Amino acid sequence: MFPLPTLEMDNPHEDGEGRDDEGKFSTKYSPEDFLSALDQLGGSGSTKEIADEVGCSRRTANYRLSDLEDEGRINSREVGRSILWQVNEDGE
Repeated sequence: MFPLPTLEMDNPHEDGEGRDDEGKFSTKYSPEDFLSALDQLGGSGSTKEIADEVGCSRRTANYRLSDLEDEGRINSREVGRSILWQVNEDGE
């Protein structure tokens, strides 16, 4: 067998890049980024819409939005196969 060529790719986490002083991955997106995105979308939006507004992946958006929901700052409900996120007026 012939050896496979290796591709040199930048690893964003190599040499601690993307980590804080304690070695933990730093948070690139704040909760306020997601609340601001919801505001820009008129107070509600799908995970994809919010991710696009913030500039992150859907996975990251879902994780962060779930945290905000756990804190009581936003609510979610299923609409078809999507999740609609809404600002909780009582939570702010």
